[in-house]
Amino acid sequence: MSSNIERIRYTMMHRRAIRAIIEVYVLDSDKEEMMKRYFNHDMDKVVMNLLNVSFNDIKRIHRENNQHHYIVGKKYDRYDYMEMIIDWESSRYTKSDKPYNAKNTLIKYYSDIYGDVMPILREMGLDNDSDILDERVRRLIDYEIKDEDILHEIEEYINYRWKEII
Repeated sequence: MSSNIERIRYTMMHRRAIRAIIEVYVLDSDKEEMMKRYFNHDMDKVVMNLLNVSFNDIKRIHRENNQHHYIVGKKYDRYDYMEMIIDWESSRYTKSDKPYNAKNTLIKYYSDIYGDVMPILREMGLDNDSDILDERVRRLIDYEIKDEDILHEIEEYINYRWKEII
């Protein structure tokens, strides 16, 4: 179970970076929608880890069922692309295995959607090649995750989803 807990911590840290990226780079007119998406972002992975679903199944299920992961042939809207950008940009703040910024991630892995995504990158001010981490983002990320933080986020997620259902 400890590997599941570590994966949950990894996901929670990534979510903190996502929230910071939203605060710093998302235009005020888009923040409400992106915060709604933030509440759901990657929480399915947390729940599946709690249920002891295998790592490979979590990865597959998550990618197939979330619009912030690009799959050729799926339809995406502006906010889907924006969530992809936020996901890519935030990864480099908390995931040592994912060092690219959003623009370089787009170019390296998703060049077929360059024309759709680049205008949004420009609008967000993320259309650069810089490897330097933005101090405004770093200052917003609390890099210490306690067990009670995990429980609190799970409770928030359940409450948020429950309100959507009712």
